[in-house]
Amino acid sequence: MAMYIGGNLIADGSPIRMNGAQPDKIMRGATQVWVNNYAPSAITDFVASDDNVDGIICTWSVANAVPAATYDLYLDGVLRLSNVTSGVLDVVGSIGSTFTYHVVAVNSVGSTASNTDTGIRIPPPYAGPPSPVIINSTVALVAGTNFPADTVLTICMVGGGGGGGGLDTLISLNNGGGYAGQALTTTISFLQGEPVTATIGGGGAGGNTTDGIPGASTSLGPIVAVGGAGGLVSTGAFAGNGETVTTCGGTNVNGIATAVFGTAFGGQSSGFGKGGSSYFDLPGEPGGIGSGGGAIYTPTVGSGGAGGAGQINISW
Repeated sequence: MAMYIGGNLIADGSPIRMNGAQPDKIMRGATQVWVNNYAPSAITDFVASDDNVDGIICTWSVANAVPAATYDLYLDGVLRLSNVTSGVLDVVGSIGSTFTYHVVAVNSVGSTASNTDTGIRIPPPYAGPPSPVIINSTVALVAGTNFPADTVLTICMVGGGGGGGGLDTLISLNNGGGYAGQALTTTISFLQGEPVTATIGGGGAGGNTTDGIPGASTSLGPIVAVGGAGGLVSTGAFAGNGETVTTCGGTNVNGIATAVFGTAFGGQSSGFGKGGSSYFDLPGEPGGIGSGGGAIYTPTVGSGGAGGAGQINISW
């Protein structure tokens, strides 16, 4: 029969001489008695996981030299869990943050700390809409739900288009179409669970006998695409007439101008949509997505076309 007895005395109180790192072994008749006088052997293969969704899993091998009675888990130097075994799961609350762990092996003589290792709790797999996500109304979003978190996102967005200019006399010169909103592309990432507000800039109203109204800005978190200016009365401004425009939103055309005694110009395209055209006996045509409205030629039939509302495209 073999057994461990802590300290320097066996069961009957006789003194035992210790011989190195291993517990001493003596014979008492037919009984082999082990006596431990050392703290547990050091653990050198402690590992904290960085690939688990539910928490951080800590593993290690049990030392064969001087064993431990229990193991205590420490998080960032502070006792986290007592009397644990290899494979213990620690459900830390902060996803994506890095934590430093180690275990302390304990027996009746003392304790020995293991090596340290950092662990990360990863976010759950993204299960939201596929790329690209197209947003055309103001909405509250959450990273990891509406689009992937901790991922480089490519943002292509446009502000609202300006309204087409009005006409202050029956024979006016160069009534301007509305300008397109700013079209921009950039990259950004958001943390898991981070709230992000998407605001879609509305298009500006067209003028009748006044300038068109500017479009409003579109934004996604800190990214802002400003709205386009409105077309001007009599003094020109944007002079669209079917030209091709290419932006991150695609390829499209400016609105068509109408010229009889003077010229009422088409609105500017954003690339996302067509610019509004001008007509002799009809109101100005509204602009497409983020595009300017066409100017009015005959104010008795209506006003310049309204600018188109903005849009946000998120891809990855």
